Amino acid sequence: MAWDSLGPSAPFMISIFIELSVIPLYAIAIISLKPYMAEKVD
Repeated sequence: MAWDSLGPSAPFMISIFIELSVIPLYAIAIISLKPYMAEKVD
């Protein structure tokens, strides 16, 4: 469906957009889990 409406590069662009939108979620998860991770490292 995206191929027909946006062209051959659409799946590539959509995957980049999804990955960039997921990065902040990883950052939030790391920040929220940091105290627990610090305890395990020590």
